[in-house]
Amino acid sequence: MRVVNEDTRSPRYLRYFSDTPSAIIRLGLESETARVRGWVDSLCREPEASLQALGARLRKAIEGADQVLERRRKAGAARSDHRVREIASLVDDVNSARRSLYGTLDEEGSRQSPAARLGRPLLPPQLARGQRSADHAALAGHRLEVVRETIGRRPEDHSSA
Repeated sequence: MRVVNEDTRSPRYLRYFSDTPSAIIRLGLESETARVRGWVDSLCREPEASLQALGARLRKAIEGADQVLERRRKAGAARSDHRVREIASLVDDVNSARRSLYGTLDEEGSRQSPAARLGRPLLPPQLARGQRSADHAALAGHRLEVVRETIGRRPEDHSSA
């Protein structure tokens, strides 16, 4: 700014700052580096020694930024490789084991009737023999009793929790 006497409309100022300096600072490292890369040679050819020194400092800063960006690219590639090689195969193995277990459980379950799996009939004896009952509440109560016995808890056990 001192070189252009605080004139923000000066062609020399606009060469470097077509946008406001704060707009450049807000950019990410890769975008900012790409934006200022062309300034290095221009600053080194400026007649003022302070701008030439600034060009040399900017060159070193861009070299450091390039190294950081390269490390970031390598880390991204390593992360992608890890996901493809390690995590994807782990997910495949887990899904395979899950499907196998489901198949085994399905086979075991189809060998036994629901009553045999629970250890007693789901229907009250009169309905199991084919008799019709209009009392659906008794049927629901019987099923609830079977389920309670199967899981070994009663709803009252949960009310104190």
